[in-house]
Amino acid sequence: MAGFSSGLKLTDLDDFITPSQECIKPVAPVPLPVGKGAIRLEEDTAAPVVAKKAAISLSDCLACSGCVTSAEVVMVTQQSHHQLRQALMDKDKEVVVSISCPPFNYYYCYLRQLGACAVWDSNVARSLALRDAAREFADAFTRDPARLPIICASCPGWVCYAEKTQPQQVLDRLSAVRSPQQIMGVLVKKLWAPATNRDADNVYHVTIMPCFDKKLEASRPQFADSLTQTKDVDCVITPIEVEQMLAEDACELSSVRGVALSELLSSGQLTSHQGSSSGGYADYILHYMACSVYNLQPQHIQWTTLRNADLQEASLSVGGEEVVRVCRAYGFRNLQNIVQRLKRGKTAYHYIEVMACPSGQSTVK
Repeated sequence: MAGFSSGLKLTDLDDFITPSQECIKPVAPVPLPVGKGAIRLEEDTAAPVVAKKAAISLSDCLACSGCVTSAEVVMVTQQSHHQLRQALMDKDKEVVVSISCPPFNYYYCYLRQLGACAVWDSNVARSLALRDAAREFADAFTRDPARLPIICASCPGWVCYAEKTQPQQVLDRLSAVRSPQQIMGVLVKKLWAPATNRDADNVYHVTIMPCFDKKLEASRPQFADSLTQTKDVDCVITPIEVEQMLAEDACELSSVRGVALSELLSSGQLTSHQGSSSGGYADYILHYMACSVYNLQPQHIQWTTLRNADLQEASLSVGGEEVVRVCRAYGFRNLQNIVQRLKRGKTAYHYIEVMACPSGQSTVK
């Protein structure tokens, strides 16, 4: 696997949809001359053909049913900790890091020691994503019920799979809300950079995410300035790659001097959620609808497990009548079942929180 990060590890191999399914990338058949290793039967009327090996780029690869597991995606050298090190050595670039996973305070100190000019947690972006998702849902629920159910689009593995394999009737239901990573990209490049008199082209924005698919998400062309082609997120690395950096520097994370969270250059916590490990979208939306639409006091949400622990539903009732029903579906097996029900028009859900990874979280280790 030349050119790929050594941090890529294959896990959850049992979560393939169909391990034997071929890659969906089309390849052009190329005729082979007879006598050059091709086998030809007398009844053959056409020259034997052999398909060229498919060339998969970062923008082509996806968490589909034929190539990768639910938690990982093939990544190329443009998205690795080696590029982060190069950016840190580039005097013309200012490296900004956004972190979505603990131990944040130690990461903060380590990255600042390496030369990052700013390090944030991504709580503010997560808060904005939750609020935007709730407002988007409430608007559709009250003004355009035909658009329901809305499907969460925060998981890049699910989005790539849907775009490549699902009909328009499914794609039309994807939420328009950006993921916290890409919201953070806008905050850094479009707000922080100009507010501090920095040129966004010279700001190198790195995110530390527990999911390899986030590398794919950051590479999507719609998340770059249409004129300058400056990406909102220049590089995504995972905790595995941070561990590799620590090993290369012969540094133990526990030996890095930590600081109190209140002292950090942090984006702060605006909105918390009690929901799932995949972001708590469905849980937050039920709370939002109860408080902001029906003027009810916040209430504990009871989730019901269906076929398995990765498929759950909950609802909001007003006056004994169910008004909003939501679902959490994790792992491609459950996603397929939900999609089939959507195609047949047999789903009673108003909002569906999905994630390609089993248990609603990345299993990258």
